[in-house]
Amino acid sequence: MPTDQNSGKANVGGVETVPEEGPGSAELKVNGSNSSVAAASSSRVSTSNTACKKSSAPMSGFSKRVSAASKYVADSARKFRQLSISERFWKPPILRQVWGGEQEADKIEWFELFFDLIYVALAINLSHYIKKHTDPRGIFTALMIFLQMFTAWEAMTMYFSRFHNRDVFSSMMSFIAASAVIGMAIHVDEGIKKQMYFTISASVFRFTLAASYTQVLILVPRARIFAQYAIVGNSVIAIIYLCSAWTPVPATIVLWLIASLLGDPVWVKLTYLDRRASIPINIEHTAERYGCFIMLMLGESVLAIVTEHNVDSWNDFLITYFGFWIIYALMKQYTGAQPHNPDNHALRVSNLRGRVFLYSHILLGFALIGLGTGLKMIKLHSDKHNEISTIDYHLFAYSLVTALVSINICRLSHKFESRNLFVWAARLIVILIVSFFEFMSNGAHFHAATVIVIFALLVVCLNLVDTVAGGGAGSGDHHP
Repeated sequence: MPTDQNSGKANVGGVETVPEEGPGSAELKVNGSNSSVAAASSSRVSTSNTACKKSSAPMSGFSKRVSAASKYVADSARKFRQLSISERFWKPPILRQVWGGEQEADKIEWFELFFDLIYVALAINLSHYIKKHTDPRGIFTALMIFLQMFTAWEAMTMYFSRFHNRDVFSSMMSFIAASAVIGMAIHVDEGIKKQMYFTISASVFRFTLAASYTQVLILVPRARIFAQYAIVGNSVIAIIYLCSAWTPVPATIVLWLIASLLGDPVWVKLTYLDRRASIPINIEHTAERYGCFIMLMLGESVLAIVTEHNVDSWNDFLITYFGFWIIYALMKQYTGAQPHNPDNHALRVSNLRGRVFLYSHILLGFALIGLGTGLKMIKLHSDKHNEISTIDYHLFAYSLVTALVSINICRLSHKFESRNLFVWAARLIVILIVSFFEFMSNGAHFHAATVIVIFALLVVCLNLVDTVAGGGAGSGDHHP
């Protein structure tokens, strides 16, 4: 074993270690009687025996988890200290998945969860915009804004579903991307007429994503062709956003639609035509990310009915709590629509089913924002007779219909072992009742709370039918 003659340290595999000190070395270092050395040795042996007895006691499950976590943190810190400054700043991203490899559940990054929180603020601001623009043109504008929001979120999700990295450069790009989305969130309430800062922020986000793929191009040989498509695709989208910042409203809408279509539907689709270019996503990670997005939109609906107005009357109480019943029932409908067996998930079954699954979330997310806004407006605008206005009713009812239809489209995209026609008939009946309730009432003016209670009971009954028919939790994939 090579030894440093000056320090007496041994070099093992490039790591300096200090030899253990035994009783003999103590005699060399300490000038004194042998009795003091013996006493010290005896003390060390006694302490060591006591420690061994304590360590031999069985560890609890919690202690084992703490010990394992401490060891992981210590190992990670040691490995990070061993990296050079250049390696800490610039490391090759790791592929999450390869073709032919086993699909394993991969955890969500902490940054992704933080990134989602920005979308909560963005959804709240979009809700404020809808509240002030309830005409068809305003709803269409809100949908266009939401589409740009969603495609940005989807682009970031798809990046993290393919690559995993922990270097300083990636952290910087993530920070800039999150800052750009903050810029989009700030200017959502301005609509398309004052879209310059919103589109500039969207452009910065796309350029940042292109920079992240440039790192992949340089450092990951397997993904170089894919990265070339990604760099070109995101750069073109960024340029289109820049051009739309100074165009009239009709041209802006057209450019936004082109930018949305040039993303995943075009350049990612092109990569699948060449097996050498395509990089598979981690399906478990992607499915969980889309579920998180819907939970965020449901949370925004809860915030809309809880924080906007105090519960000052019995009418407010009914609207708030039965509105929450509707939101909770939709959450159960969505989670019940997902297969328990990952092999039956739409993203694994076929490319077409996967596309249907992804696009159904655009309508569902927007419908949930509209639903929360409608409930908030019904709660605020109920007059002294507590009658529901036509505008508030349309926003609430048709948002609920869109949410139910989107969830069932998502349900159909998956592969289930069975379909219960009775349950599907019940779903269709509920959707038709909510859709034509206004016409069935023959123009009667309904109490605001009455409408909310009726719709809440309909959706809750639909959940009960699902559960009785075997479509609830724990039913496996024998799903109606």
